[in-house]
Amino acid sequence: MRPLVLKNLLPIELPLSSGRYLVIVGLHKIPPHVALIDSGNYFAFTVKGSEHHTDANRLINRLIKKGTSVLLVKIKSTQNPIYPAPFFMQLGILNEGNSCLDPILELLRQEQDILPEQPFLHGLLEELQKRNLIDSIFIHEVSLSGEFELKPYDRAAINHRIRELRKD
Repeated sequence: MRPLVLKNLLPIELPLSSGRYLVIVGLHKIPPHVALIDSGNYFAFTVKGSEHHTDANRLINRLIKKGTSVLLVKIKSTQNPIYPAPFFMQLGILNEGNSCLDPILELLRQEQDILPEQPFLHGLLEELQKRNLIDSIFIHEVSLSGEFELKPYDRAAINHRIRELRKD
């Protein structure tokens, strides 16, 4: 798998406009954390459990103030959106064999019949690009200007990262 280059990145401006965003946090970590914003609410599946209905603007502002790198991929709206809360509320804690991306992939599969060839962030972003479902991409990272290269990773890297996070 080759790196995926995302181009034409815009600076993040808060408050975010309405809509749905993939949230990619810790861009230089392998793999980065992936979450979802929908209608101003932040949803995530983590080793501490699921997060849902968290104020997205407040959370993104806090990450930016801490100097954390953040990428937001605004997804074009669908005619029949499904509210994401149930996909996150039913989850326990993130364990090996799972991914923070799992509830997002399931939501998009049910809502828009999106089935990436690879069940990782690369595969999802490539599928969104192929279907022309990316509205725009926003970034907060001081050292980047205009584009970002997402490094490839596999299931072993996800499991390793989950083990590291569970130690903390």
